[in-house]
Amino acid sequence: MIAIRTLAVIAALAAAGLAAAPAQAADRCGHRKARTIRQTARVRVYEGDFGVFACARATGRRVHLYDDDGEYDLGEIDLIRGDFVAYDWVRYPTCKDACPPGVTGSAGTDVTSVRNGHTRELAASAVDALVLARSGGAAWLVGGQLWIWTRTQKRELDSGNIPARSVHRSRGVLHWVRDGQPESARMP
Repeated sequence: MIAIRTLAVIAALAAAGLAAAPAQAADRCGHRKARTIRQTARVRVYEGDFGVFACARATGRRVHLYDDDGEYDLGEIDLIRGDFVAYDWVRYPTCKDACPPGVTGSAGTDVTSVRNGHTRELAASAVDALVLARSGGAAWLVGGQLWIWTRTQKRELDSGNIPARSVHRSRGVLHWVRDGQPESARMP
C-alpha cells in the first residue's frame, strides 16, 4: 500500500515537473539579474545593466527602450497593450546647469513594437493622457491637442478644453469631452 502511494506521489511530481518545463521554456525573457518593471502575458519590461528593455515572451526578442541611470537618463513605462509598449523618457545633458547656451536636454513619449523593434515618437514631451490599442494605434492629449496615430498616419483629432480624464477607448472607439460635449472617433 505504501509502495503504491509512493509511486503515485512520484508520478504526480514527475508529471508536474514535465508540465512546468514547457511553461518555463515558453517565457524566454527570464534574465536573472534584471528587475521587472511591468509585465503582461506577452511582454516583460525590465531594467538591465544598460537600460530598460522590453522582451517578447514567446520569442525572447529584446528591444532597448531607453537608458535609465537615475541621474541623466530617466524614463517611465506608461502602458503595455499586445506587443506594444508606450513610455516617457528624459535625457539631461551631463553639463546640467553649467551648459553652454543652446545645450538642452530632450524628452519624448514613444511607442515601440516588441515584435519588430519599430519605434514611433508620439510627442516631444510627456503627454497628459495616453490610450494604446493592441494593434499599436495610439491616441494622446498634450497641451489641449488630441492626436491619433493609426498604422499609417498621425493626425490631430481635436483641440480645445479637453480634460485628460475624459480620454478613453472602448470597443474600437476613442471617446473624449471637449467644452462639455462628448466626442468620439474610430480607433482600431
